[in-house]
Amino acid sequence: MSNTASEVIQSDVFIVTGSNTPENHPIIALQMKAAVMKHGAKLIVIDPRRSELCDFATLWLPIKPGTNVPVFSAMAHVILKEN
Repeated sequence: MSNTASEVIQSDVFIVTGSNTPENHPIIALQMKAAVMKHGAKLIVIDPRRSELCDFATLWLPIKPGTNVPVFSAMAHVILKEN
């Protein structure tokens, strides 16, 4: 995570990749779900596995296993190109 647990509920967008957050960090997952349902936060899940968080996601990218590096390289390219 790049945020503290107390900042989760205040976030506008979450990107979850390679994590089954409800299983590994249930309190954080509850806070993320609350942010989505109560505050309109956006949730992006990037994972080949469908987890419970996908039910709350604005976007689920079910990438093929082993393709996470190209996905993040593409994201970095767009971020740099579009400032």
